[in-house]
Amino acid sequence: MVLIAVITSTALLVFNDAGNPDPFWENVDLACLMVFAIDFWCKVVASGFFAFLSDPMNVLDALCTLSSLVTLFPALSEATGLGAVKPLRSLRLLQPIRTFRQFPTLRILTETLFMCLPRMGSVLTVGIILLLLFGIVGVQLFQGVLHYRRDLAGGMRLLGR
Repeated sequence: MVLIAVITSTALLVFNDAGNPDPFWENVDLACLMVFAIDFWCKVVASGFFAFLSDPMNVLDALCTLSSLVTLFPALSEATGLGAVKPLRSLRLLQPIRTFRQFPTLRILTETLFMCLPRMGSVLTVGIILLLLFGIVGVQLFQGVLHYRRDLAGGMRLLGR
């Protein structure tokens, strides 16, 4: 049932028309969210809260479910000044990862990826420094030359003029 709800919810995210929402599809999305919430609470009650949080896949399930539940209360977000609750719906894009639980090798790969993310901070820092360095070198080498172009007569003129 949860796998069907994940597939349906993902399809609704892809085909959702934010400018003209259809009440039928909103109700289907709400039903999928209720399936996720019931699944979440059953897992928490069955395993206990701290045991539930010890599994990384359960943490991902909790993140997806709770972020979706928060978007159901727009009055709460307006009253507290948190008007940016709607972007939390983008965390629902992580829901297809929930299906990895059915495939053990994908689950192992996903858990390995999540364990490696904190250690990849130094690699990311070196990459940003290299991009900054090459950006500075490029600006110094070209010094505005790319603002000009040759026209058919052989003359140079500024782009856009």
